[in-house]
Amino acid sequence: MLNKQLEQYLNQTFETQDTSQLSKILLKTETRDIESARIKLHKRILVLHEVIYKEAILLILLSVFLFGMTGLKKQPLIPSQYILLVLSLIILLIAGVTTPMIDMDAKISQMNFVLMGHPVHFENQVLYFQSKSILDVFWIMITNKAIQMKLVGILMITFSIFIPLFKIVSSVGYYYNFQQAKENAVIKFLVLKSGKWSMADVMVIAIFMAYIGFNGIITSQLGKLSSEGQELVILTTNGTSLQPGYYLFLTYTLLALFLSEFLTRKPTS
Repeated sequence: MLNKQLEQYLNQTFETQDTSQLSKILLKTETRDIESARIKLHKRILVLHEVIYKEAILLILLSVFLFGMTGLKKQPLIPSQYILLVLSLIILLIAGVTTPMIDMDAKISQMNFVLMGHPVHFENQVLYFQSKSILDVFWIMITNKAIQMKLVGILMITFSIFIPLFKIVSSVGYYYNFQQAKENAVIKFLVLKSGKWSMADVMVIAIFMAYIGFNGIITSQLGKLSSEGQELVILTTNGTSLQPGYYLFLTYTLLALFLSEFLTRKPTS
C-alpha cells in the first residue's frame, strides 16, 4: 500500500527546471541528450589534455636544451644567446602561472542500492572538482571579503609573478649595462643575490605539499565511503593530480637560477 501511495504521489508531482544552459551545451556539442554530450565533451577534453601535455613537454625540453648548451660552452653570453634564454624564461613563467597546476577530483563512479524493492543506480556523480592555476587562486583570494585572504593573494602573486618579472627586466638592464645598471645596488641584488629570496621555489614546494595533502585526504575519505555490500555498492574515484602548469613553473624556477651565473661569466684566456 505504501508503494502504491508513493507511485501515486510521484505521478502527481512535477518540478520546473531551468534547462537553458543544458540546451546551450547540447546545441554547441550538436547532440540530442546528456549522455551523448558527456561522451563527446569527454573525448574533446582528452584530446586537448594530450595537446597541452605535448606542448608543455616540448617547451620544457627546448628550454632545458638552450640552458644546457649555454652551460657547456662556458663562455660569456652573446646577445642572441641571452635573448633566447630570457624569452624561454618569460614563456615558461607565463605558461606556468596561467596553466592549471593541480586538479582535485573526487567522484562516485558507481552507486547501486535497492529502495523499497526498486533498484536505484547512479554513475559519475562528482563530489568535488577544482582545477586551478596560480592566477585562478589569486583571483579567488583577492575577491574574498576577508582581509587575510586578500593579503595572502597579494603576497602569492608578488612572489610568483612580480618578483620573477622584475628579475628578468633587471637582468636585461644588467646585461646591456643600461644607464650603469651593473653599479646599481637594487639591480645587482635582483640579478645576482635574490635567487634564494625570490620564494618561487617555496611556491613549487607548497603546491607539491598541497597535492600530497589533498590526495591523502580525498583517498582517506573516499575509502571510508566505498563499500561493496549486498544492499549498497559504491565505487569511488580519486583523480587528484599535478598538471602541466606545475612542471612549467618548476622548470622556470630551476632554470632561472642559472641565468645569474651565466651573466657573471668572464672571458677565458
